[in-house]
Amino acid sequence: MKKDNFKINFKKVWQYVKKKKGLLIINIFLNIIYCAVCIIIPLISAKIILNITSGLFDELLITAIMLFGIYIIEVIVSYFHGKLLQIISRETLVNIQSDLAKATLNLDIQIIDKNGSGMLLERINGDCNKITSLFFDISGMLSKIITLIGVFISILVINKYMFIYMIVNSIIIFIINKKMINKRFEIDKNKRKFSEKKTSLISELVRGIRDIKVLNISDSFEKMLDEQLITDNNYNYAMASVNRKLSYLTAFTQYLFSFLFIIFGIILCKNNLLEISGFLIIYNYRNRAFNSLSFITRINESLKDFNLSASRIFEIIDSKDFKKEKFGKKMIKNAEGHFKFENVNFSYNGEEKIIKDLSFEIKPNETVAFVGKSGAGKTTIFSLLDKLYTIDSGNIYIDNININDLDRDSIRNNISIITQNPYIFNFSIRENLRLVRPNMTDEEMIEACRMACIDDYINKLPQKYDIILGEGGIILSGGQKQRLAIARALLKKTEIILFDEATSSLDNETQEKIQTAIKNMQGEYTILIIAHRLSTVINSDRIIVIDDGHVIAEGTHDELINDNEFYKNLYHNELK
Repeated sequence: MKKDNFKINFKKVWQYVKKKKGLLIINIFLNIIYCAVCIIIPLISAKIILNITSGLFDELLITAIMLFGIYIIEVIVSYFHGKLLQIISRETLVNIQSDLAKATLNLDIQIIDKNGSGMLLERINGDCNKITSLFFDISGMLSKIITLIGVFISILVINKYMFIYMIVNSIIIFIINKKMINKRFEIDKNKRKFSEKKTSLISELVRGIRDIKVLNISDSFEKMLDEQLITDNNYNYAMASVNRKLSYLTAFTQYLFSFLFIIFGIILCKNNLLEISGFLIIYNYRNRAFNSLSFITRINESLKDFNLSASRIFEIIDSKDFKKEKFGKKMIKNAEGHFKFENVNFSYNGEEKIIKDLSFEIKPNETVAFVGKSGAGKTTIFSLLDKLYTIDSGNIYIDNININDLDRDSIRNNISIITQNPYIFNFSIRENLRLVRPNMTDEEMIEACRMACIDDYINKLPQKYDIILGEGGIILSGGQKQRLAIARALLKKTEIILFDEATSSLDNETQEKIQTAIKNMQGEYTILIIAHRLSTVINSDRIIVIDDGHVIAEGTHDELINDNEFYKNLYHNELK
C-alpha cells in the first residue's frame, strides 16, 4: 500500500466525514471515557478478589457497587458511542454514494460501453459500504491504542518482568496475525475484480430475461452463471480457510501464552518479585491487552481495504482514467433547430472510422430522413448530435454554435431521441411524462398524448394515467412505448426530434399511428428520421443517403428514385 495514495484517499473521505465534526468530537470524547473505563475495570476486579481472599466483606460490598457503577457507565458510553458512529457513518455513506452516482451519470459513454454495468454497481454498492465501515474501523483503532497503551503502562508500573513478557507475547501475536491477514487481503482484492464480472452477468440476465426465455438460451446462461458462482465460491472458501486458520492459530497462541503467563507469574510470586494483588491485576488486563492487540493487527488489513475501496470510488469521481463528458459554457434556451455537420470523422475504438468526412445541413422545421444499409453509420450520427460521443475531427453546429462550446442542457434539453425500443420506467404514465416536465398540467399531458396518438389507449386503461407500467414498461406494446416516448418528447418541448428506426418492427396499423404522430409535428419541429422502411419516409422534405459513413446523395424521394442508382436499388429491394 502506497502511503501517498492512502493519505490522499483518507483526506478525500475526511471531507465527507468532517461535515459531522460536532458529532465526531463528542464521539472522540466518549471514546476516551470508554478507554479509561476499560483500564479501571481490571483494577476494581482484582480488588474484589483480594477482598474475598482477605475476608474484607464490608469493603467487598462497596467495591462491588463501584464495579457495577463502572459497568453501567461502560454500557451507556458504549451505546452512545455506537449510535453516533452509526449516524456519522450513514450520512457519510449517503453523501459518497450521491457523488459517485453523479459522477457515473457524467461518465463518457465509451467508459460504460467498455467496462459494463457491473463495475459501476459494485463500486456504488460494495465499495461505498466498505469505505464507511472501514473508515470507522480505523477511527475505532484510537480507543484500542489508548486502551493498549494504558494497559501496558499499568503493567509496567506493577511489574517490569511481566511488562517484558507481555511485550514479547504481543510481538509474536502481531507477526502471526500480520502474515495471515496479508494473505486474506490478496484474496479479497482478486475477489472484488471478479465480482464486477459476476455482477455484470447477473445484471444482463435480469435485464434480458424475456429474450433469454424466448430464445431458449437459459442453458447457456445457467452454464455461465454456474462458472461464475463456482469461482465466487472458491474465493469465499479461500477467504474462510484463511479466517479459520487465523482464528485457530490466534486461539492456540493465546491459550499457550495464558498457560505460560500463569507459570511465569507463579515463579515471580515464589521469588517475591511479584505480589499476589499485582498478579491478579495483570491477569485481568491480559485479555483486554490481547483483544486490543488483535484488533490493531487487523487494522493493517483495514487500511489496505480502505485504500483499495477509496481508490476504486475516487477513480470514478475525480480520476483522469475515467473520462468524463466535456461540455462548453455557451447556452441556447430555445433552439431554432438548425444544425450542420462539417467534415466530421469518428471511430468508436480509435482505429476503424465509422463516420468519414461527413457533411450535411438541416434547416429549422425540416423533416429529413436518413437511409442506407445496416452499419452505414446512421445511428452514430444521432449519437454524435446528442454528444453521447465526441467526434475525432470536423465540426458539428447547432444554431451556428459549435457543439463543443455548448453546455449540456443546451444540447440535451433541445433534442429528443425516440428509439426502436425506448426505455419506459417502472412508474405510472403520469410519472414517466413528469420526468421531462415536472410542472406539467393535466391539459398539457393529455394534449401531448393526443398528438402522439396514444390518448385513446390510455383512456381505456382502468387507472388511466396513473397505471403503473411495470419493469421496462412491460404492459405496453412496442408501438405504445414509442408513442409514449413521442408524448414525452412533446412535453419536453425540444425543437429537434430524432426517430431512430422507430417504425422498423411495427405492424401496419401501429406504424400508421406513429406516422400520424409524426405528421402532427411536421412544420413545427426539426424532425430527423432513420428509416428501415423507405415507404415511411417518402413524404419527407429531404432524404439523405448514407453509405460507409458519408453522404452519397440527397434530395426528395422523386429526385433520388430518378437520379440515384443506390437509392433506387434500396427502394426496389424493399418492394420485393
